[in-house]
Amino acid sequence: MKNEKQDRRKLCNDATVSKNMEIYPPDPGEEGKTFLMVDVANIGRRPTTITHVGFRQIGKESADILVADSVTKRPREVGEGKSTSFLVDQSQIVFEKLKDVIVFNAAGKTYFRKVSKALR
Repeated sequence: MKNEKQDRRKLCNDATVSKNMEIYPPDPGEEGKTFLMVDVANIGRRPTTITHVGFRQIGKESADILVADSVTKRPREVGEGKSTSFLVDQSQIVFEKLKDVIVFNAAGKTYFRKVSKALR
């Protein structure tokens, strides 16, 4: 029974959500832009495939945000102890309204992690 629990997929994506990130050297048209980076890490023993990343906002009338970087690029397989990062232009983000980071995998599992209050 103990081994079965160790083999479950575990995901941790609240460790590194960073704002005010810049790309260097910048891509054409990206000069001076700052980005929010969401780092998703697999802390389980089996690989998992991340299909989408987004944010849930505070308030009933607030729509969830889907990170375009997770939609335009192919799903990413994340092996044991590995991570992958997603970028979003932070000029469109209202940090005070962010509640959770949402991570979707190919098996249909959805993970929610609270956004750090320091980020807001």
